[in-house]
Amino acid sequence: MKNLQKNPKNWASDLVCKKSAPQAGDIWESDFLFEQYPDAILIVDNKGNISGVNKNLIEMLGYEKEEMLGNTIEMLLPESHRKSHVKKRNGYMNTTASNTGRPMETGAKFQARRKDGSCFPVDIMLSPSEDKSVTITVIRDISEKIATQENERKAREALSAIFDAAPVAIFSVGHDKRIISWSRAAENLFGYPASEIIGLPYEEFPYIIGKTDQCLALYNDAFAGKTVRNVHRFRRHKNGTMFDVSIDTAPMYDDEGNIYAITYSVQDISERIKAEKREKEANDTLKAVVDSAPIAIFVLDKNIKVLSWNLGAEQLFGFKAREVIGKPYQLIPPDEQNGSQQLSTLIDQVFHGQTVRNLQRKRIKKDGTLVAVEISAAPIISPSGEILSAAYCAQDITDRLAHEEQLNRLAYQDQLTKLPNRECLKLNLGEHFYNCAEPACDSLFVTKFCINGFAEVNNSFEHASADRLLIDVAQRLCRLSPDNSQIYRTDRYDFALAMCDLADPVAIMAIVKPILEQMSQPFKIEGQSIHLDIQAGLAIGPSHGKTVEELLTNASLALALALADQSQNIKLFDMSMKARVQAKHQLDADLRRAFENDEFELFYQPQIRLKDNRLIGAEALLRWRRPDQGICQPGTFIDALGNSLIAYDVGNWIMQNALNQTANWKNRGLGNLRMGVNLFAAQFDNDTLIRDVNKALTMSGLEASALELEITENIAIGLKNSIIDPLKILRDKGVGIAFDDFGTGYASLSYLLNYPLTRIKIDRSFLEHIPGDEKETAIVHSIILMAQSLGLEVIAEGVETLAQESFLKQQNCEEVQGYYYAKPMPAAEFYKFGMDANAKHSDLICHDIAGAA
Repeated sequence: MKNLQKNPKNWASDLVCKKSAPQAGDIWESDFLFEQYPDAILIVDNKGNISGVNKNLIEMLGYEKEEMLGNTIEMLLPESHRKSHVKKRNGYMNTTASNTGRPMETGAKFQARRKDGSCFPVDIMLSPSEDKSVTITVIRDISEKIATQENERKAREALSAIFDAAPVAIFSVGHDKRIISWSRAAENLFGYPASEIIGLPYEEFPYIIGKTDQCLALYNDAFAGKTVRNVHRFRRHKNGTMFDVSIDTAPMYDDEGNIYAITYSVQDISERIKAEKREKEANDTLKAVVDSAPIAIFVLDKNIKVLSWNLGAEQLFGFKAREVIGKPYQLIPPDEQNGSQQLSTLIDQVFHGQTVRNLQRKRIKKDGTLVAVEISAAPIISPSGEILSAAYCAQDITDRLAHEEQLNRLAYQDQLTKLPNRECLKLNLGEHFYNCAEPACDSLFVTKFCINGFAEVNNSFEHASADRLLIDVAQRLCRLSPDNSQIYRTDRYDFALAMCDLADPVAIMAIVKPILEQMSQPFKIEGQSIHLDIQAGLAIGPSHGKTVEELLTNASLALALALADQSQNIKLFDMSMKARVQAKHQLDADLRRAFENDEFELFYQPQIRLKDNRLIGAEALLRWRRPDQGICQPGTFIDALGNSLIAYDVGNWIMQNALNQTANWKNRGLGNLRMGVNLFAAQFDNDTLIRDVNKALTMSGLEASALELEITENIAIGLKNSIIDPLKILRDKGVGIAFDDFGTGYASLSYLLNYPLTRIKIDRSFLEHIPGDEKETAIVHSIILMAQSLGLEVIAEGVETLAQESFLKQQNCEEVQGYYYAKPMPAAEFYKFGMDANAKHSDLICHDIAGAA
């Protein structure tokens, strides 16, 4: 094939192919050159028929070679271009260029059509052969070129839109120091439209306020290739106002890398400058406030380095600001063993957004001294929500803690013995209950001690000696208690022992019993040996109490029962105790109600003189007629009544009503009878017994000999010397004093000598087996002889058989009472009993009548 081009390689690199297009007059040396030519080549004869195509054209259009050869070139064009193309082709063939055989650049963009019907833009280069028989057409696909140009156009338009829409004023200055662009934001910022500014030389810029040399320096730096940021300048608006601006500059480069202009970005920072000024003023004010604050205020960053340090911090810790700012806060070491961990935990909390208040810590100052501080901390958060640092306040609380410690000692320490007091016991028990991991498990016990005998010590010795004895008691208790226990003084003469991690009753008893034994050993006071009685009540927590108050209450309940039980000086709480106490409280309430509702009444048991079997007196016995139960015997309530707050009132009621009834019987012909009345311990309180007896006798109109007051051994033991004087006065007045239930208690024979008694009442328990039991017979015989030798009269209670009566007559017992003669009976029945006996036998009581009563 003829060589059509000698230098095809230049054609491939030249977009418009002006100088290196293949010439129709050249002869191709081989088909290889035609096929390997880098562009698509189409050969068309002068009739427009396709006579040759290379492989690049085939690949470009998608036709097979055979499909194109022989067809007109219009098959490769879009249908809309085919008719117009025929005219253009024919016109080209007749041009001067075609006549001279020179290649002709069309200079137009054409659309080519692929076999699949898709169209795309192309550049073509036409070159006729010398004989004009064919035209060589070189075709290039310019789809990417068109797309690139379109993208560039859009980019220019977008850049122009950004330029005009940017909120920051943007303008550019050329090499000749003249403004070549001016954005709309620049128009708004400075007030000058672009038409008034573009083209002005730099020195004539109307918005510049003096210092043109600074502007030129900024310009020269930019043309030297420097990018300058945040240059602060003053500028003037067209209306004359002045404002602060921040200027950024950057060089603009052409395709060859040369700087051809400078871009300026200008932003109004007047408000920012004002805000910064206000912030500075506020910071200065805040700094002055912080520095004048009487507490330490400092700021730490995330690395625990000090960012700020006020005068209060300098004074508190001894370090100057210059010594700590920028350095780790750990240079102020904690005193606690785990203080570093506590500090790390505190910082973690704050940098996780928590505010921490009033943490008490100890720190070592620069001079090595220890200071107690109270610290509060809070995070410093940026507007975006990021935690930047942490602010801390620290206050010296050394003096306050010392004062609180002193108050704590006053509040929680007994000032005499220096032992913790009841409030401290409650506090410690409360902490134990709060911290107990398994509250269902027994884990501690409390022992309440009551020391008896201090009242007599106070009455017999000086107060200083009594106080010394209390201190000795406290010290002995501390020595005897286990190391892991604590002794408390809970009341004037009460102490307590508390111990954790022990709940076995056997083990607890093994601790408490030896303490009681050792405490019973004598104490020395003013050279004398003093013996003290001690009782203990125990409660185990939380089985005996799930709260502090409940546990202490139950321990006190056990102690109360130990005090009441003279045979045993230690009691362990059990639930039955509580039930008994609750029943006692209910009984006490019922007794109060009964007294208010007149449910009490008196029964009377006759007292008989044995030598002539005459009725000589009666014992007044209290009965309770309950609306829901009927008559209640005194054994079910008399002890509770004696310990209740109404005992005094009920005792006086009994005495007044019994004497009034005696006077009534006398007036109705029953004769002079002696009325025996039992006293409660409460009637000896407040020194009112003499007054109350005189009042009752006066109201009844009876002589003093008509009244016999009966006291039990328990009252005599409990009150001791305090009842002797009023009883002596009453006995001297003529009132009889009887010792009731003699022999059943613990009273010594000295009571018979010291007390102003007139009669002894032998308890019924000594007559149960008489006359068969030799021991009981001997006891009764001895009591009667002893009483008679002391000048005391004797009356035997509980006589129920003729044999008992006969024995008592043999022993010269003066008087008796019991069911053998009559049961206790209401006043009306007693009156009938006495009148019938007097009417039938003036000197004999008929047992059948008495028994019937």
